[in-house]
Amino acid sequence: MTHLDDVFSSYSDIYTQSFIVRPDEIDGVRYITLTENYKTATLRTLKISDVPKKTILLPLHQYSELSIGSTLKKIFNDEPGIFTCCDYVLITINKDNLYYIFIEMKSYKPHNYDVRRQFKGATCFIRYSNAIIEHFYGITSLKSISLNMRYHLVYQGRYNKRATKWERYKCPSSPDNFYPHGVEKNKNISIPFETFLK
Repeated sequence: MTHLDDVFSSYSDIYTQSFIVRPDEIDGVRYITLTENYKTATLRTLKISDVPKKTILLPLHQYSELSIGSTLKKIFNDEPGIFTCCDYVLITINKDNLYYIFIEMKSYKPHNYDVRRQFKGATCFIRYSNAIIEHFYGITSLKSISLNMRYHLVYQGRYNKRATKWERYKCPSSPDNFYPHGVEKNKNISIPFETFLK
């Protein structure tokens, strides 16, 4: 196994299997499904098609359901946003690179400030997970691997295709520089995996 394989397989060790979502395959097409279960949500399902074989999905929107946020409030001061996370993090190996793709789903176009806080909270979760892998599982190769992080907002609404400040971001590689995807309402949304590597 390569260093990348060691790191990727370690995520299956540190998380419970009920927490990890794995890809499905139909007619040779591998895809993974993201869902939003809030009663008021209108963007309920997003499929990412053609995902690499080595892919897992972490449903971080379960953070509040697992009462982790309420536990943290007993430890940390209530700095806005530190108890929130984006909906999902997709961890994958693609062309010998390790990617963390942070995804937030919204049924409306949200305030950028709120989305940035959710992405930052999820980034802290991943960095904590990586610290566990390094210190408790002895996978020190994380130090020598580039951590390619991408941040994407998928929301229902029109996206202005004219030149905007978003188009100046060559790569959404930080929580402050996320990429927005406006999608139509009342549609089954499917987005190719390669789109999230921008």
